[in-house]
Parts: sequence; C-alpha cells; structure tokens
Amino acid sequence: MKSCAIIGHRKIAFSDELRQKIKRMIIYLILNENVDVFRFSSRSQFVDVVWEIVSYLQETTFPYIKMVAYDCKNELSILTKDKEKTENLYANFFENAKTCYFDEIVESKHYLARKNTYIARNYQLIDDSEICLFYYDENYYPKMQRYSKKSCIYYQPNSGTKLAYKYAIKNNRKVFNIFTSENIMSHE
Repeated sequence: MKSCAIIGHRKIAFSDELRQKIKRMIIYLILNENVDVFRFSSRSQFVDVVWEIVSYLQETTFPYIKMVAYDCKNELSILTKDKEKTENLYANFFENAKTCYFDEIVESKHYLARKNTYIARNYQLIDDSEICLFYYDENYYPKMQRYSKKSCIYYQPNSGTKLAYKYAIKNNRKVFNIFTSENIMSHE
C-alpha cells in the first residue's frame, strides 16, 4: 500500500465543483493507486476540505484508510482515540470550532528551522509519501514581506506550496495537482 501527502495554498477558490473533483481524486487514489494512508499538512483550506472528505470516506466506505497529521511547532492535532475526552474537556471553549481528528500525529523534526518550520515539515511529509496531492496555482503569490520590522524595503516571498511542489517533483514523487485538470487527467 502507499501513502499520499496533502498540501495546498492557505486560501483556495472553493466551490461545490471543486469538492466533487477532490472527492473523485481521493477515491481514485484509494482504488487505483492503492493509497491507504493520507498524510496532512496544515493551515490550508484545501487540507481542511480533503480532511473532511477522507474522514467521511473512512467512516462510510473505506474504514482501513488512515489519516496522519504532520504538526509544526505551535500547532495542535488530536488523536481520534482521544476525541470524546477532548470534546468533553473543551466543550465550553470550542462550541463552534472545527476540530480535525487523526489516527496518528507526526511531530516535525525541524523545530530549529524557525519561521521556515512549515517548509521543513512539508519536505518531511513528502519524504514519507510515494504520492502527493496538491492544490497548487503557479500564479499565486503570498503577500509582500518586509526584510525586517524596521525595513522600508519589501520582497516577494515564495509560496510554501510552490516550494513543496518543486521538491516533490525533484524527488520523483507521483504528483497530482487538483488545481490543473490536465495534470489529473494525465494520471488517470
């Protein structure tokens, strides 16, 4: 069996059509690519949607699939076995909050990467997977950043998703990009 890394931009152009496209791709990965482990990054609308779909499919159709969270520092994921305990404990605090539960949690080995921890985490996620499912728009750019708090000069940072996408290709992973239909079709 194989595992699949899930990585995408923080904000996506979400629609019901996109949700259906993602669901079809997840089912394709399970049935045709023999994926039984889905490895999730974080802080992404795309990752949240994929988690919802995989979670639903795990409950209804494919109980053998596993979901694994890859955490960076200052992030919190919760094991499925601790769901009831956590919900009871935090019921008053998180009345309307969405909480994602996972079968396993992998803590990043790269705490010393500082603000680039998420990049190192994504590389670890890709290294642990044979297949990668991305939501990657090559025309997406993060907002401009200052070189320092006191600087008047700005620069255009790279997208973390772009860096992960290029890393996955460089490391010969089978890559599916849900953003571009031609990439998905070329693998079906």
